[in-house]
Amino acid sequence: MTTDDTIDLDSLDLIGAFEKDTGSDLSDPHATYTELRAQGAVYRGDLLIDRLGLQSSALAVWGSGQPFTILGYEATEQVLRDAETFSNQIYAATVGKTHGRNILNIDDPDHRAHRKVIQKAFSRKAIDRWRVEFMEPEVQRSIDAIIDRGRGDLMTDFALRFPVAVIHHMLGLPPEKLHSFQNLATGLLLYRTRFEIAQLCSQRLAEILQEYITTRRAYPADDFISVLCHTQLEDGRYFTDEEVVSFLRILLPAGGETTARTIGTLFAYLTAQPELLARARVDEAFRRAAIEEAIRLEPPTQYAYRLCVKDTEVAGVEIPAGSPIAVSLSSAHRDEKVFEDADQFRPGRPMPHLAFGHGVHLCLGMHLARMEASTALEGFLERMPNLRRDEDAEPPRMAGVTFRSPATVPLIWT
Repeated sequence: MTTDDTIDLDSLDLIGAFEKDTGSDLSDPHATYTELRAQGAVYRGDLLIDRLGLQSSALAVWGSGQPFTILGYEATEQVLRDAETFSNQIYAATVGKTHGRNILNIDDPDHRAHRKVIQKAFSRKAIDRWRVEFMEPEVQRSIDAIIDRGRGDLMTDFALRFPVAVIHHMLGLPPEKLHSFQNLATGLLLYRTRFEIAQLCSQRLAEILQEYITTRRAYPADDFISVLCHTQLEDGRYFTDEEVVSFLRILLPAGGETTARTIGTLFAYLTAQPELLARARVDEAFRRAAIEEAIRLEPPTQYAYRLCVKDTEVAGVEIPAGSPIAVSLSSAHRDEKVFEDADQFRPGRPMPHLAFGHGVHLCLGMHLARMEASTALEGFLERMPNLRRDEDAEPPRMAGVTFRSPATVPLIWT
């Protein structure tokens, strides 16, 4: 990999660049989704560029084949479930160029073999341990730092940092390097618009992570990197250093970026309806339902991508082999045929959302994400019994087209 070493990454606002790259300055896409769903569950074209205003997309990066965008719930479920027809190979031409070959861009049987190893690290026992030894204390430390102020912004004071800190604890990375890792991990995601920056971030991360991998090879610890280094695959071999690095390149941005957005969306919707916030204080089942509804209404990752590898049909539309597919999770989650009053925040809906995927590529980190959101909500409600939205500040505004969440969630308490 050849990169431009004259670029000073520390001087760049890679997080701000990524926010713009995801369409944070573009119009709310939901009106467009509603309009197009009325015409059918499948849009013939690259909706992100054609109608939503992005300058580039994963479908454009793929560079060949007739693109399609999936809008309906049942059509989305079909595409995500049928891994034999709709392959993850498309990611090899997008994030694969900067992240490397990993579980995101491979199919079975390699995907299954990799998944078994990684699943071990995401066991319920491990997640429960992380909650007790780090998540709950970290929430309390964050609250201690702001509670005397009486007001604050959930995103900048807590949500943008908390999930990243959890990932660092899981991996056994030093806390003082948190911001540096977060900046580099976010820079990886600029592969569509600033490829040279994403490439350089990829190289720098590999150089830094190699030191920790080498140490864990020789001296295993009770952390995620050690599990990746010392667990055998089905064929008896172990992950190579490059395979470990490639997976960590996926985990670092995904584990922090998406959960931070989920927490922000959850608090934004709950504090908008004081009666729901009051119920969340006393009802654990309702808190779990509120987390799922926040994810449904505004999935932090708005799109999944697939490559159609054989001629097929989705919702009556013929899709030829070689077609790149964008799956709009956000549109599927507001499909009027499935969700009554789909634009409303109503915890406890009977139909499941698809934000964590479906079928063999179901997100391995979904239980961790739910636990982080739950721990954060419980901690704030317990320590701040009269927590509420700060009515003197601008209300939260959902922003983004490919990733979506509020930029700020102003809160007040006494």
